[in-house]
Amino acid sequence: MAGAEFFRAMKADAPLVNIARGGLVDEVALLAVLDAKAFDAAVLDVFETEPLPDEHPFWGHPRVYVTPHSSNQGLGTQRRGDTLFLDNLQRFLDGRSLRNLVPVES
Repeated sequence: MAGAEFFRAMKADAPLVNIARGGLVDEVALLAVLDAKAFDAAVLDVFETEPLPDEHPFWGHPRVYVTPHSSNQGLGTQRRGDTLFLDNLQRFLDGRSLRNLVPVES
């Protein structure tokens, strides 16, 4: 999804932030544009190979910020999840519809 063409279209002072899935970013193309200083920086929470190998160039790259695969850990995340779970448990016990259901397609 984010490859050489995507990176060429970015503004020079823009950072790339990937907290989605590692496979969405072409890491070889990303390293090439970062080495060429085509845009500012990359903040990466996920990678094609996890855990990120010790010898991977992202670890020491001056334009890459590696985060500890914890982008979902915001302030209040755990409390909101607990609240939703307990509400859905009560709804289930009461025979009511659950919140945030994802439809299953056959």
